[in-house]
Amino acid sequence: MRTGEWSLHSLAARIVSRYMMEGADKTVLCSFFDGDVGPILRSELRNATVSRGNYFVVYQKDRYKEILKPVLQKSGMHRFRVFPDGTSDYAQALAGSCGLIAPAGHQSISEALALGKPVFVIPVKGQWEQELNARRLRESGFGDYCYFSDLGSRLGHFLKYSDVYFENLVRAKASCTILRNGRR
Repeated sequence: MRTGEWSLHSLAARIVSRYMMEGADKTVLCSFFDGDVGPILRSELRNATVSRGNYFVVYQKDRYKEILKPVLQKSGMHRFRVFPDGTSDYAQALAGSCGLIAPAGHQSISEALALGKPVFVIPVKGQWEQELNARRLRESGFGDYCYFSDLGSRLGHFLKYSDVYFENLVRAKASCTILRNGRR
């Protein structure tokens, strides 16, 4: 399904959004794709020292860790730092990683891409925003996605080609006109 197509999920999301934003004078869409503004980063990410380490940050809710654990073990647990983790700093880990594996929420995708990190997302089926984010991520060439049912085969593909996604991010950043001190 393309971005502009209608579905039951997209219709429900539009109705909920309208209900939640009723009475707003203006709506500003923040998105890593086609938004009015780009990502809004927390100060700890804006101020983080970015490097490209040899591990991936994995952010998952507790209920999904049991599904992820065997797949991560097969790929070598030394390659991953799993969050939430009360003993480690997520922002520092993400800034020093070589990529992110996470749900398909807008914020985590935006943070990783803003730091130049390829992203692999696992959208929750039936959550239209997550499914849209996942499709747009794949279309961008900056990462990929799958549902939990395909995780065993698709995650390995992402890990194998993460350098390609990284190079796509580098090329995209280099081709952007960046304003510095009000000048092009």
